[in-house]
Amino acid sequence: MMSNMKKSADIVEVSQRDPELVVLSTAPDRNCAERIAEALVRENLVSCAQVGGEIKSFYVWEGKFFAETEVKISLKLLKSRQEDAFKRFQSLHPYECPQWVSLKADSLSEDYARWLHGAL
Repeated sequence: MMSNMKKSADIVEVSQRDPELVVLSTAPDRNCAERIAEALVRENLVSCAQVGGEIKSFYVWEGKFFAETEVKISLKLLKSRQEDAFKRFQSLHPYECPQWVSLKADSLSEDYARWLHGAL
């Protein structure tokens, strides 16, 4: 029975040479989010882009309060690709000031790390 179970991968520390990142962002709608996600993956700027569900964002912009529906986007990439990915992201995004919050991973599965580095 155990032969059908997937072998568990080890957890590894992030690469010191080229750290793995997760970027959190939003888009005004699903079509926009998917267009941005697809372009960044196809252009090899990110290894993976995930488009999530709708969220409600509350914020103040230029002194005015807003409550808007947005769609979540998360991106997986290497630090060495961040500047180019961000420039392309900005060129595709309709917002004047789109969210780009980059988080450095503390650790990740060995298999995923190998894939992430090999995908870019």
